[in-house]
Amino acid sequence: MGKSDSTTRIRDCDSESRKRANFTSSGKDLVRQCNLAFVHDTIGLWTNDTRQLKCDWVELAGTSIHHTIQMLEDAKALRTGSQRGFIGVDKDRERIAQLRLKHPDLQWLAGDLRHHISWLCTHAKVGVLNFDGYMEIGTRDTGATFTTFRPLVRRGISLFGSFVLLATNDLTSVVRHPRSAHRGQPEVALRMHTEMIIEKLGGYADRRSLPEFDELLPPDFVDKIKDPRFSGPLGAYRIYTGGTGNKLGHRMITLGLRL
Repeated sequence: MGKSDSTTRIRDCDSESRKRANFTSSGKDLVRQCNLAFVHDTIGLWTNDTRQLKCDWVELAGTSIHHTIQMLEDAKALRTGSQRGFIGVDKDRERIAQLRLKHPDLQWLAGDLRHHISWLCTHAKVGVLNFDGYMEIGTRDTGATFTTFRPLVRRGISLFGSFVLLATNDLTSVVRHPRSAHRGQPEVALRMHTEMIIEKLGGYADRRSLPEFDELLPPDFVDKIKDPRFSGPLGAYRIYTGGTGNKLGHRMITLGLRL
């Protein structure tokens, strides 16, 4: 699904607040670096000589996609030539048109990511999916979305022996929203959400190769996840907050999984 500046409507419990949040903070920049390091440590996705990505990196575009592109360029992670290894997706066709003009050497897809899965399986070699969708944690529709990624995961594993999923969701929604079944208990909601993702992707991955939930968490996880000012890596997760100074926006949490 294209992010379209965080306006996804899949049971978005607080979309207006999310649209106003600033997700170009230093906290998100740190998460981007953590994500790249996580991918960098994944066997099978990199060339042995140039240390460039053998696979394609797919990411929802949005207004801050240039930060990711610059990071990958600085790390010399993208390939040279016509197939550089980065594919951006967004529902906003005008934004995609602008990105094509600015970065003609990269690939851009307009529309819902879920509608492009078949094309990606046929025409691309995806090994990294950064699903930076800002969706609500643990909903049925969220689970259905991850189910659509199964063919992409299966193909990536068959090509490279591994696949990286980076999944970002709205942590604030489950902490404070009255509709949340686990309001005030983000650790409970996150456990269920993570297990749901693993289950939805488990149809095309060896369950024994997936980490157990407790292995993803450091001992002080609960305290830090409830601290509104904490940003940074936390076990297999990375947490960041939109906004700057005293004007803090939504807190987002990214899960990194190697499949």
